[in-house]
Amino acid sequence: MNTPETKTSVARQVELIIRQLNTLSTLPQVAAGVLPCILQEPFQVSRLAEIVEADAAMTASVLALAGKSGLDVSRPLAEMIDALPPADLRDAVLSVRVVQAFDIPSPTDEKRPLPQKQLALHALATACCAELLGEIVLNASDRRLAFTAGLLHDIGKAAMNEAMPKSFDQLVVEARQKQACFASVEQEHLGLTHSLLGKRLAEKWLLPEPIIQSIWLHHTDTHVLSEMPFGQLAMVVALADGLARQSGIGQSGSYDCPNQIALLSQLLGLTEIQITHIVQELSAQVERRRRLLGLVDTPGAADYHDAIHQAAAQFARDNSKLSQQRRHSIDTTVFAEPIRSFLASLSAGSTPDRAAERFAACLQQTLSANVVMVLLWPNPSESLVEIAIADRKGDIETTALSSPDMTRLPHDPFSGKFLIIPAAEHFGWCVEQTYYLNAAQTMAAPLLLSGKLVGVALFETQKEVAADSLQLLCAIGASAITAAGTFRQQREQAEWMLDLMNKLRQSGHELAEAQSLSAIAEMAAGAAHELNNPLAVIAGRSQLLIQGETDPNKKEILEQIEQRAQEISELVTDLMAFARPREPYRQLVSPLLMISEAMEKTCATHQLKQLEAALTGIDELADVFVDKPQITLAIVYILSNALESYSAGHGPVTITGQNLPQENGVEIRIIDHGCGMNEATLRQATRPFFSAKPAGRKRGMGLAHAQRLLTLNGASLHLISQPDKGTTAIVRLPKV
Repeated sequence: MNTPETKTSVARQVELIIRQLNTLSTLPQVAAGVLPCILQEPFQVSRLAEIVEADAAMTASVLALAGKSGLDVSRPLAEMIDALPPADLRDAVLSVRVVQAFDIPSPTDEKRPLPQKQLALHALATACCAELLGEIVLNASDRRLAFTAGLLHDIGKAAMNEAMPKSFDQLVVEARQKQACFASVEQEHLGLTHSLLGKRLAEKWLLPEPIIQSIWLHHTDTHVLSEMPFGQLAMVVALADGLARQSGIGQSGSYDCPNQIALLSQLLGLTEIQITHIVQELSAQVERRRRLLGLVDTPGAADYHDAIHQAAAQFARDNSKLSQQRRHSIDTTVFAEPIRSFLASLSAGSTPDRAAERFAACLQQTLSANVVMVLLWPNPSESLVEIAIADRKGDIETTALSSPDMTRLPHDPFSGKFLIIPAAEHFGWCVEQTYYLNAAQTMAAPLLLSGKLVGVALFETQKEVAADSLQLLCAIGASAITAAGTFRQQREQAEWMLDLMNKLRQSGHELAEAQSLSAIAEMAAGAAHELNNPLAVIAGRSQLLIQGETDPNKKEILEQIEQRAQEISELVTDLMAFARPREPYRQLVSPLLMISEAMEKTCATHQLKQLEAALTGIDELADVFVDKPQITLAIVYILSNALESYSAGHGPVTITGQNLPQENGVEIRIIDHGCGMNEATLRQATRPFFSAKPAGRKRGMGLAHAQRLLTLNGASLHLISQPDKGTTAIVRLPKV
């Protein structure tokens, strides 16, 4: 079972992996369309903008370059492309890696649970839908960003898919098996979600703040969205995501039913007619963008795309080297230029590891060293130490090392003073684990801020550098890293507060529901008590009158009175059972035994010879600790609801089971393919007295009673349903 400490550690490692990505992968057809636009002078700006703005990887790369160049990233994409230096723009576009993912997928990609083709289609559909919604509800400034925000909303998933594909596949498979939201599965296993990872990448790439917020918040509770900065755009993206999933264009990795569409539409002031029109227009919009990107079959394109990738990557490397050599040739100082570049590379969204990376590069240039490493000084409780590494080639990376015996790290070996000391005694473990430096020749210098150790610079160099100059440089690095750490703490506090607000809101909903059920139960108990005596009198008198009545018409009327009294009595019995069920007597019991008994009772209730049901994995379930009669009755109610979803009043019904070792329980799914429920009906399905059928048909107590009995036993009931596709009732029972 994942502990909070384990999840925090896993989350840090995943975030560290994802932050190493400088670009996302694009599709081969997109690369083929871009090449003619940038290999000619002057650039074909309008055509390039059309292609770039429809592709998540290209859009992110150009926006990141614009942000680093100090441009207003809220301007139209064509204006930014026109304003960027041609050489830098060419480097940014060609450095985007090309993969085979769409119409000529590799065999490996075809077999993956979520092919990259489907993820790309979902992003494009969400972008088109956000643009259509934005035309109606957004102001002019946010309207320009709607398409891009929708296109980039799942860059966290794309990054995970690229950086850790095996783990990504496992999460997708589990989400599909549980019919769950991908974000909830991520949170369970990683301690964070793709929304947060996407936010981190967007901050690193200096994307516009409204887009960052939309990437981060599109899975947040709807009521919270309405209160957040740029919440209107985030709501548009969230609604577009739901409509794209509902339309079945591409796949997102989430398999739950989008349940906030109606509420989001209401909060945005959209009518049902407007939503229907947007959904109808969506397919045509996506198809138009696909054709614009050239995403069509290309015979023999596999080798051609490989060649494009190799040529583009080589051209980008050569061009970057030439640009770097040109910059170096005009440098007038060795010291001032690295500091200027270091400070210019920082932003409000920089994290300590990113600041350490940039400072390592700055120090490497200043010292003309082969390799420089910057160790971020850890808290005593942390088991991992982050190390930023920069080499002469311009390569930068951050890695995490296992810290040695903590007795060697708690104290400051520099005693709060700036000293350049041999690294072997105190930091030899770090040098030996990385294999970049010779421990015997490596020196260490502290990064101090007000006498507090922030980090340590490790280097070996043949160049003489004045100690006071190096001290000034290290002080600048310490200030930048500390500022980045403070910013991260504030950001994490904001994220924690948002998560807490969501949990509080959910707890509020659950408390209100519990209070509502408690009030209904008390009312039902009181009503049942008051009705029992009059009903007994009515039933008894009608029976006496029937015995002495000879007139057929009057006798029929009296029989109707007795029948209706009996029906009311049955309702009173239901009310009493719901309002004041007995305390459960829990014991270990086989789920197979309870399901078998429930099937027999359901057949008797519905006058069926045999229940048309298929059981899978039920005999492999572990014993559970529940009240056997109460849980059996709850399953009867659920099975009856499944049968009543068919017009003929019988199956088929599928019952599957699986053990949940991490949750110390078992899961039973009761699946029908009947009429299903819409979103509004699903929200009220377990409320007492609610029934979607015409008045007089049913009392609407079945699912409400089932949920009450399950809750009493520490179990749970969750419903997934779509109109005309059926309903899945997920029952989770505790083992202890």
